[in-house]
Amino acid sequence: MKNFIFDVDGTLVDTFNMYIPALKEVLDRHGIHRKIPELAKYFSYSGDRTLKEVGIAKEKRTQVFDEWAQTAATRLENVTVFHGVENTLRSIAKKEETSLVVATSRTKSQYLNQFANRFTIHQYFDTYVTADDTQQHKPDPAPIQVSMHRVQAQTNDTIYIGDSLSDLQAAHAAHIKFGSALWGAGDARILAQADYQFQDPREVLELLPKN
Repeated sequence: MKNFIFDVDGTLVDTFNMYIPALKEVLDRHGIHRKIPELAKYFSYSGDRTLKEVGIAKEKRTQVFDEWAQTAATRLENVTVFHGVENTLRSIAKKEETSLVVATSRTKSQYLNQFANRFTIHQYFDTYVTADDTQQHKPDPAPIQVSMHRVQAQTNDTIYIGDSLSDLQAAHAAHIKFGSALWGAGDARILAQADYQFQDPREVLELLPKN
């Protein structure tokens, strides 16, 4: 592989303790009481799907989602880079023929303020694609297609690495390989159709060109 596209949340950084306690707090305000273990399964779901499944009416989801995002932003200090991620990215970036791209469902503002400006691993990426860059979002392939276009990648030498079903679906819809990031909250059963299943970030290095 020459082109490595990464999701952010649950893949590069562990944001569980940022998002899930915030979700519980917001749901409590709206009279929906769930314990953290009950909410854990929603970590790899999209925001809209999560709010739908916990019982938020469609007409209220935008408002509740905004509350959730604002509440989560107050817990940024709980976010950490997964062990092994930085060394993996550094090793990939050292190869002249490789490209590193972020494709995230975060907005550009969220990406810059909550990730790029906080974590040094941002320096290893050649470019990034956020929710502001496409009209369609994962599981649609648009974010991955834009990522590939920016680094002139081909489908046969590109992989997307993420932790959710929508990540897998987006990768396959873009006709590229998908690697599941099982070092976080990724569920191997949900991601059973992944082309590669990585238990540790350093296993990704096995896909680097041999020279």
